[in-house]
Amino acid sequence: MANENKPRLPLPVNAVDKSARPTLPTASAEQDGRRPLQSAVALAYREGESAPKVVAKGRGLVAEQIIAVAAEHGVFVHESKELVSLLMDVDLDGQIPPLLYRTIAELLAWLYHIEEAQKAGQPLPPAPDTSAPLTEPTGGH
Repeated sequence: MANENKPRLPLPVNAVDKSARPTLPTASAEQDGRRPLQSAVALAYREGESAPKVVAKGRGLVAEQIIAVAAEHGVFVHESKELVSLLMDVDLDGQIPPLLYRTIAELLAWLYHIEEAQKAGQPLPPAPDTSAPLTEPTGGH
């Protein structure tokens, strides 16, 4: 197939402070009193890779651009301040750490269910809870 080399799901993960104005998602506030900065991380997963990779990340205008590109391509943006904070520490083109495998797998499954619901004209499923504390993976990995 022609799409085999394309990422299956680019997954912008956007950190948002829900107490902020809804038109300006934010992840972290600057200390000097200016408006809070928005943060965003985009993930991509290619079949056959061991884990999704961070393909874009940034704060401020870069974050806004990541989110705008996602919107242009119909990619859902999941809002999770804690998750973005952890993903911002991953190098560009680096795979997500094992600590995040389960959380990211749940998000990818959720996006799959969203796509299926849209195709069937059904209501969209609720987002998974990504606020639960993260624990080390089991199974010796």
